[in-house]
Amino acid sequence: MIDVAGGKVSMDLLRLLSPDVGGEVFVDHLMPLLGYPAESSEGDRLELLLEPASRDTKGIGSWNRLVEVLRQEASTDADREMLNKFEVLSNRSYMRALTDELLEAPDISKLSGLVWNMAGIPLPTSTENDTEHLASRISRRERAGQAIYGICAELSQQLFFNDSQSSDFIVLEEAEGYLNSPAGGKRAHKITREARRLQTGLVVISQNLINDCRKMGTEFVTQTILTRFDEDDVAKAHLERFMGITEAEYPDVVRRYIDDTSPPELNDTLEMSMATDDFDLAMSDFGKTISGREGECFFRDEFRRVGRGKLLGAPTAELADRLNTNPNEQKSTDGASKPSNGQRGAA
Repeated sequence: MIDVAGGKVSMDLLRLLSPDVGGEVFVDHLMPLLGYPAESSEGDRLELLLEPASRDTKGIGSWNRLVEVLRQEASTDADREMLNKFEVLSNRSYMRALTDELLEAPDISKLSGLVWNMAGIPLPTSTENDTEHLASRISRRERAGQAIYGICAELSQQLFFNDSQSSDFIVLEEAEGYLNSPAGGKRAHKITREARRLQTGLVVISQNLINDCRKMGTEFVTQTILTRFDEDDVAKAHLERFMGITEAEYPDVVRRYIDDTSPPELNDTLEMSMATDDFDLAMSDFGKTISGREGECFFRDEFRRVGRGKLLGAPTAELADRLNTNPNEQKSTDGASKPSNGQRGAA
């Protein structure tokens, strides 16, 4: 597991990828961070500088060495402007993963599993990304977050696409940030289009698939699971888009999905006249899923057949505890999870 915001692992593509792909990918992800359009003379200049032969001759194997070469070769106002942008970013704390050569450069080529922990990486919203007058207000810190997301996407793709002999899955939990980053959405779309022949599957977990999959597209999504939504309009939109179930044609099915899929405990027997202890005990379960009804869903398979289903939890409490990645829980000395702020996590 790589904690991207933890400041212990390098994300410098010039260190992590081979020279034949590293320079091109570096330009793709870093030009927006520098404030240049994807297609620009500055991008062309940088891409020429990072061609394999040039990198080999000039010894460009890291961000810092690239800055040194830019400093030595800056001869025009445009060169000096780009150099200044590189130097400003080199001194920003949020750029440490891209610029600090003392950080470990992980070799992910031999891994059988990889988890990117993206907690703490700031990103602009999808609205800011897609709206011209808002995009100009995106901070450098948020652009750096986009670049790091893109780098993780690139490295994951390299890891899985380079081995077509094994069956793999890429899982995006809380996928909104990844899918709404320009590089993440593009990479996810590529996976849905091309990954089958490479035996690679994609699992996307999101609170709003319609919004979060706009850049990726859903035309090649073959299976969908919908659990309960809190908002009726969002639930109806997802049923129609992914299950082909509309309220006009199937009003009873839509109502059952909204009202009777992992329904919450509403405690209709609550009385204000109850003793305080009894009232507090009754309220402790208010709004939680009724016991035994957890994990209910609607499921569409690859043949577009739709039915009700149920997602199963971990078979034992011990396994659930071992798989728990909730940052709001702390491990005790005996290995058991302890809620740090009253919240309970789920594997």
